[in-house]
Amino acid sequence: MNFLRRFIPYFAKLTMSIAQMMKGKKTFGWNPEGKEAFEGIKKAIAKTPILACPDFNKDFIIYCYATENTLAAILTQKDSENHELPISFMSYVLKSHELKYTLMEKHAFA
Repeated sequence: MNFLRRFIPYFAKLTMSIAQMMKGKKTFGWNPEGKEAFEGIKKAIAKTPILACPDFNKDFIIYCYATENTLAAILTQKDSENHELPISFMSYVLKSHELKYTLMEKHAFA
């Protein structure tokens, strides 16, 4: 699933509970939270926006977002009609030591 990361907004937040289930050397087993997360991922894949090709002669716009556990960013660019089009999405689940960062530090890290 990780190859879909740049196509799906807030991918890390959507997959966080499944990633937690797979940590460590425990036996993997579905639980209601994991099943709900998986269904959310399937829905996100079905409505994934079409990404624009970057034009390196135009300015880029980046939006950053931080929550308690995750970071996200969207890279966009305006087309000839001045509409913003997504070029790429980024998301990241914070590691245990990164959870201690302030909100400003999390935004800078994104």
